[in-house]
Amino acid sequence: MKCWFGLPEESGAFPFALRFQQGTFYFLALGLAGSSIDVMEAPDSFNPIAHGMTAIDASTAAVYLRRAFSDLQQEEWVLIETLLPVGGSSLTLPDFKVEHAKPTHSLRAPESGAYFSFGEENLKQGMAAVALAVKNPLVPHREIIEAAVDTMADMSLTLPVRLKWQLALEVIALINQQNGAEKVAALALQNAAGLYFGVPGSKIPFVRDWSEQALMSGLAMARMVEKAKHVEGNQ
Repeated sequence: MKCWFGLPEESGAFPFALRFQQGTFYFLALGLAGSSIDVMEAPDSFNPIAHGMTAIDASTAAVYLRRAFSDLQQEEWVLIETLLPVGGSSLTLPDFKVEHAKPTHSLRAPESGAYFSFGEENLKQGMAAVALAVKNPLVPHREIIEAAVDTMADMSLTLPVRLKWQLALEVIALINQQNGAEKVAALALQNAAGLYFGVPGSKIPFVRDWSEQALMSGLAMARMVEKAKHVEGNQ
């Protein structure tokens, strides 16, 4: 069996491909780990690496796929799970040290990391604080925005989200290790450790930095809207 993983999507689910033989036929399993899986006859032209995926040892890949699909009993997964090798292990998480978990630029870059998305309700509450800062010039903007960033980062980490993104960051580490990017892998494992040990989102650089980017983008948009309203009012 040959296995490939891709970098996680904004949901935290990561794409995978498995190529395996049954009798004289070769099959391909494609999907998003923990979400969906399809099985088809393997075309000769399929090249996962050309689609941005990285080859992963089958025993190691099996461990991560079993973790991702632990709550899913889709018929295709039940079949594939019986074919996976046993005896692999996950990467070892270090003790969390926030100073070793940043900077996060490489973890947030599309070629080596992932985008962390926030729920609609979390964004709505965060943007409400941003709107307050924009509309009230006498209020200290930075303090309000910093508090909103921290709050949104903390609130985003429900237990399911925490577990999914711990796994996603471990996969980011695994892929970067395979690609020789050891520093990026180490950063990913540090942030994954923060999630594993129950550290608040505001103290996990990967989560907080995405929270800040989301709200600062919202702040820029809000300021543009306020400026447009001001210009219209003076015409």
